[in-house]
Amino acid sequence: MNDTLTLGREEMLSKLADADDDFATWLLSESSSNNSNSNAIINGCLRKNTLSLNIVPVVCGSALRCTESVRPVLNLVARFFPAPVQRNNLIRKVFEDELSALVFKINHDKRHGQNCYVRIYTGTLKNGSSLYNASRDKVEDRVTTFFPYSDVLKPVDFVQAGEIAVVSGLHSTVTGDTLLQSESSFKRAKQRLKKSVEENVASSVTNAFFQNFEMDDPDKSVLLAGIRTPDPVFFCSIEPPDSISRQSFEKALREITIEDPSVRVRLDNDTLQTVIEAMGELHIEIVKDRLYRDYGLKVFMGPLQVAYREIFDGNIAHSATASSVVGERKMKHECSVTLEIFSDQKARPFEKVELQLQERDSFLRPEWIKAVNEGCANALLSGPVLGFPVMGVKIALKLLNVSGGRILPSIISASACKCVREALSKVTMHLIEPVMEAEVELTGSERQNCFNAVIQEITSRRGIILKMVGKKDQNHNLCIFSRIPVAETLGFSNALRSLTSGLGTLHMRVAGYVDVPPEQQNVIVQKVKRAWIRSSII
Repeated sequence: MNDTLTLGREEMLSKLADADDDFATWLLSESSSNNSNSNAIINGCLRKNTLSLNIVPVVCGSALRCTESVRPVLNLVARFFPAPVQRNNLIRKVFEDELSALVFKINHDKRHGQNCYVRIYTGTLKNGSSLYNASRDKVEDRVTTFFPYSDVLKPVDFVQAGEIAVVSGLHSTVTGDTLLQSESSFKRAKQRLKKSVEENVASSVTNAFFQNFEMDDPDKSVLLAGIRTPDPVFFCSIEPPDSISRQSFEKALREITIEDPSVRVRLDNDTLQTVIEAMGELHIEIVKDRLYRDYGLKVFMGPLQVAYREIFDGNIAHSATASSVVGERKMKHECSVTLEIFSDQKARPFEKVELQLQERDSFLRPEWIKAVNEGCANALLSGPVLGFPVMGVKIALKLLNVSGGRILPSIISASACKCVREALSKVTMHLIEPVMEAEVELTGSERQNCFNAVIQEITSRRGIILKMVGKKDQNHNLCIFSRIPVAETLGFSNALRSLTSGLGTLHMRVAGYVDVPPEQQNVIVQKVKRAWIRSSII
């Protein structure tokens, strides 16, 4: 055991010396002497290089059976990372002494209901006070504050900047939301941030603190950078065990989506089934296990399907008109919209329309622009190929004519939605599919026996080998980096475990979208349509 620890320590110091020349000099010249200050020098170097992002320390601990084993991990967090008051200079300049807090975790219990774990950046959070949720534009009344001690919550009168608290009574809040003292403090913070930008006080690290630093959306400019979840890559239908459990089922799904924003739930308009979307095969299984373990629901899940997206190349201009007769006087309201839709090579989700109006039409009411954005977004939720969301489009508003100054926003939204859908029906659309970057690590003792089998397994799943790297460690491990379509990753971990006799490790992460080859798109279309037929029969 001592020999293993000694070898591990030597390898750690060697890697630290590679990242820090001053430490390397000290290690070669003075480390051999009995220097009582050596641990302080090593810890100081680890902290310095961690803060500068030169290294990423990895520590281990488990609280499953003994919480004491986690204490060294927490001590290292406090030792290597800066205190909040040392790093949040810009946030303090924007919010000054007013309250700002970020909700980083949510759980539910039967006693307190929804518990929100918040980090206080500035100001003081007082028990019984009202909070303004800047992310949702909602006011939360009379919250209750606690200090968390493991699974015990201790009531407190106030919580100060730099501390973490649990808050109950936040009914409209989800993970990643920004909480402020009031709406007026939100407006003051926007002015301070704008002034900081103009004075070039804001540094290049501002995006680590604020979601929308570019100031193109003033209402989001001072929202603290919470959790940015990528689009789900898998989905499946999910149903409660019986009709009696429907209400408990809906409540459970609502709580899970609040706790984990990467889980999304929607109602399929064609089959009227509840559909759950998540980040992977294991993610879906975890949700299913939670529904059974925490809520006692043995739900029925349909087969996993891949969340494809639809895109098109080129551009098209189109006009559409929507009208409605409203009111007791049977007044006819009419709206005509002209949009230009063109492809975005980065395949990003739609955000908002670009205004390219003539000078005489350049002024539009904010609620009209909002209605156009909502109509375009609704149209892009379902593409013409298989009904998957449309990505990689930019939309420019060329013309907006309305029949009267008091037209309903819903008519403007319907006109924009109709325009986008008709335009997409006239162009050639094709599918793009999510892909994973997979890293397979083979140990030195087994890599010769299973190397060819692993390569063959990857290529049989339409995978592309990116590179292979031999690690310069004591085991001489080999890492195979590849890119595999998400549709082909089902069962990949089990196959790899079998091929490597359990000695191979797999790491995967979502790596964006790629075009689906035409011949493969035909296979996908037929497969999805067969799944629709089966679900409609059931």
